[in-house]
Amino acid sequence: MAGLRGKPLIAYLVVCVFWGSTYLAIRVGVGVLPPFLFAGLRFLVAGVLLLGIALALGDRLPRRAVDWRTSAIVGLFLLSGGNAFVVWAEQFTASGIASIFVVTVALWMAFFDAIIPGGSGDLSWRVVAGLLLGFAGTALLVGATPAQILHADLRGPIALTLASASWSRAPPGRSAPCTRSGTPPRRVLTSAPRSR
Repeated sequence: MAGLRGKPLIAYLVVCVFWGSTYLAIRVGVGVLPPFLFAGLRFLVAGVLLLGIALALGDRLPRRAVDWRTSAIVGLFLLSGGNAFVVWAEQFTASGIASIFVVTVALWMAFFDAIIPGGSGDLSWRVVAGLLLGFAGTALLVGATPAQILHADLRGPIALTLASASWSRAPPGRSAPCTRSGTPPRRVLTSAPRSR
């Protein structure tokens, strides 16, 4: 980080603040509103803002029915599967522990990429070691002990595992529905689902 200056440093700090505080914000939000209402309002506001920005930058809404279908499938995996489970789970799980479970997205992506025909990867010992090291590093940074993780209310960990698996199946622009339909990824229009 010593080499970061100017715009890269600002971008790094923005990611740390906004992405890093997501789980804490969800934890606070589900204390005030029902989880699915909170998640729906959050993404309604984000969707309207990003749609306005995209249209102002000259991007257009999809014209083909297949593009709308593809976007709906990706949205189902990312928002309804990934985010909704995370928001629901944070009623029962601390935000730091939730972030540890969400790190398993990388494990799920490597797993799906290895087992689904046409995937580009395999689960070599180096890949597995790297993923496990990353998971352990996240646990160390969050400060959760293995006992805390193992004694958490099971509703939270199960929902977070399902969320991570769902999230990893549909990364925008690289998901199977996008690739097979030839749907071009739109940078601004596909950024909302990724902003957990």
